[in-house]
Amino acid sequence: MERNRFSSSAKVTPYAPPGRIGQVKNKAVKRAGGVMLAVLAAGLFMASGAQAALTYSGNLNPADPSLWTSSTSARVGDSADGTLAIDGGSTVSSSSSYLGYAAAVNGTVTVTGSGSNWTGSSTRYVGYNGSGVLHITNGGTVNNSAGYLGYNTGSTGAVTVDGSGSLWTNSSSLTIGRNGNGSLNITNGGAVSVTSSTTVGVGRGTINFGSNGGTLTTSTFYGSPSQMTGTGTINASGLVSDVNLVFNAAHPTTQTVTANGITFNLNQSSSNPLGAGYIGSGTLTIADGVSVASSGGYLGYRAGSSGTATVTGAGSSWNMGGGNFNVGYSAGSTGAANFLNGGSGYAYRLFVGDNAGYTGSLTVDGPGSAFSWGYSAYLGTAGSGTMIITNGGHVSGGASASPLYIANNTTGMGRIVVDGVGSSLTVFANSNLTVGGSGTARLSISDGGAVRAGIVYINSQSILTVDVGKGSSLTAGGTDSTISSAGTIRLVAGAGAAAGTYTPINAGTISGTVQALGGIWDATAHTVTVSSAITGAAGSALTADLATTQRFLFTDGSTGKSAGAGFQATASPTNLTMTASSISGSELTSLQSLLGAGQAVLSGWDFSSTEGYTTGNPVYLSLFAGTGHSLYDLTVWHYDGSAWSTFDASDLAYDQAFASFTATGLSGYAVSGTAPVPVPPAAFLFGSGLAGLGFLRRKFFAGSR
Repeated sequence: MERNRFSSSAKVTPYAPPGRIGQVKNKAVKRAGGVMLAVLAAGLFMASGAQAALTYSGNLNPADPSLWTSSTSARVGDSADGTLAIDGGSTVSSSSSYLGYAAAVNGTVTVTGSGSNWTGSSTRYVGYNGSGVLHITNGGTVNNSAGYLGYNTGSTGAVTVDGSGSLWTNSSSLTIGRNGNGSLNITNGGAVSVTSSTTVGVGRGTINFGSNGGTLTTSTFYGSPSQMTGTGTINASGLVSDVNLVFNAAHPTTQTVTANGITFNLNQSSSNPLGAGYIGSGTLTIADGVSVASSGGYLGYRAGSSGTATVTGAGSSWNMGGGNFNVGYSAGSTGAANFLNGGSGYAYRLFVGDNAGYTGSLTVDGPGSAFSWGYSAYLGTAGSGTMIITNGGHVSGGASASPLYIANNTTGMGRIVVDGVGSSLTVFANSNLTVGGSGTARLSISDGGAVRAGIVYINSQSILTVDVGKGSSLTAGGTDSTISSAGTIRLVAGAGAAAGTYTPINAGTISGTVQALGGIWDATAHTVTVSSAITGAAGSALTADLATTQRFLFTDGSTGKSAGAGFQATASPTNLTMTASSISGSELTSLQSLLGAGQAVLSGWDFSSTEGYTTGNPVYLSLFAGTGHSLYDLTVWHYDGSAWSTFDASDLAYDQAFASFTATGLSGYAVSGTAPVPVPPAAFLFGSGLAGLGFLRRKFFAGSR
C-alpha cells in the first residue's frame, strides 16, 4: 500500500484543476489515481466528481503509522458534494471540520475499522449549511471538541456510531439539531462520550439507539424521552428532562429511571444543573432528609414544558450553589417549586416567571421550610411569577446585596403572599424590595405574616396590602428606613379583626397613598384604629357614619354564617347604608353547576348600597368559609346579576374562619372550596362586645392558583 503523509509543512504547489476543489489557493496538492487531495495551508476541501471521493488507508507500519495532518479546517462538501473514507487503521487530523459546508451540498465521512481515527481539537459541524453525514463503524473512533448536528437553518446532520468499540468523543459539548435538523444513531453497542453538556434541539433533534442499543455518557443531558427511539442508556451527572426523579433514603444521590425504552443513570453532581420538564412534563422530589446539590435548577425548560419540584421533610434540601434557579425558563413554560414540611433550598440567583410568556410559582410552606438566595431575586420580571410563604415558612435574601424585584418590566406580573404566624420574607437590611419596577405587582401580608426589607419601593401600578389585627407587619429596617410608594398601600381590617389600634407598618418615612379599609389611618403615628362593626341580620339595611364606624357585619340566622364589609373613613360625617343577603335559588344553583367534583359553595352573598358608596371605591369583604381549608384551595366568584365568573382576589386572606378580599363594587360574591367543617355560630362573632374569636391552625397550603 502506498504510504501517504501530508502535513502543514508540506511544500505548497499552486494548482487549480478544472472543476476546482473548493478553495485550492496555497494548498499542498497530490493527484493519485484520479483522486485530487487539496490539503493543509487552507485546509482540506472535498468537492464533486472524480475529485470528490477520497479513501485513505495509509501505511500500517507500527513503527510509522499513517498520519494525515491538517493544522487548519477541513471541509467535506465545500462548494459541491464530497466524501471521505478513513479505514485500515489510518488517522486523519484536522482542526475545525465541516460536512456539508454550503447550502444544498452533501458531505459524507466514514471512519471504519479498529484503529481508524479522525481526530481534532476543534469543533466538528455535521451539516453546517448543507447536509452532513458521519458514519463511525466497526471500531472506528472520532475525536473533537464541540459537536453540532444541523448547525444553521436549513441544514441537516446525521451521525451513526455503530458497533462495539465504535466511539465518538466530544471533549466539549454536543448539540443535536441546533438551528437545522440533527439525528444521532448509537446502535449495536456504539458509544458517544461528551465531557460537557448534550442538548437535543426541540423539534429538530432525535436520538435513535436501535433494538440492540448503545450508550451516551455526558456531563449534563438536556432532552426528552419523546425525542428518542430504541433501547439505550444515558449516563449523566446532570439532567434536565421529562422524567420523574426521586431522591430519598433509598436513592440518596443517584437515581435510575426508564422512560420510553431509555435508561437514565443519574449520579447528580454539584457541578452540573438539575431540572424537570424539558419539552413535556417532569417532576423532581427530594425527601427523607436527603441533600441534593447542583450548579443550578430548571423547572419548565422549553416552550410548552412543565416542571415541578417538591422538597419535603426536615433536612431535605436542594442547594444550587453559585447557579441560578429558573422556575419557568422559556416562553410558554410553567414551573412550580414547593418547599414543604421543613424542606429547604438555596440558589445564587432566583428567577420565577422571569421573561415574557414564562409562568412560575414558588411555595414555602410549614415551620422550618425555607428558601434563600445569595445575590438577587426576580419575580414576574416580564412574565408571571407567584411566591407563597405560609404556615411558618421563611424566604430570605442571603447576602448584603440581595434585592428582590417584583414585576420589573412593563409586561411583568408578580405576586407575593406572606400568610400565617411565623411566615416571613426577609430582604437584607440594606437591600431593596421593589414592588412593581415597571409592571404590575401585588404584595399581600396576612394572618400574622411578616416582611422585612431595607428600602421598599411601590410603583404606580402596584398595591401593598397588610391585614390589620392579626399581627401582620411590614418593616423597613435599612439605613434609610423608607417605604416609598407611587402606588397604593392598603391596610385592611377583616371581619375577624378586633377593634383597637395597630401598627402594621414600621418605617421612618412612609410616602404615597395609604388606604385604611375598616379603620382610620394616622399618618403621623403610622397607626390604624380599627372600629367596632355595626351588626344586623342578613337582609336588613344597616347605616353607619363612616367618620366613626367603617365596618359592617351581617349574620344569616338560618345558616349561622356571616359576611362583613370594611370601608374607608371619611373626614366629616357621612352615612353609608348597605344590605347583605345570602344567595339562594337559581343564583346559588347556577354557581354550584360551575364547581368541580368535591367542591362546594362555602358562602355566597349579595351586597348592595342605597347611599354613601360609589362603585370603584375599594371595599374589604369578608365571607365566612369555615375551618380546615388552605388559602389557595379557595376560589372567589363574582356575580354580575346574570352570570358567575371567577374573581381575581389578589389580596385574598383566610384566617380559618373568614375569606377576605378587596373589591371595587357591591354585588354578588361567593367563595368555594372543599366541603366545610361545621362551626358553632359563636365561634365567628368578633370583638365588638360580642364573643371572641377562636381560630384553628390552618392545614396544608396547596399552592397558588
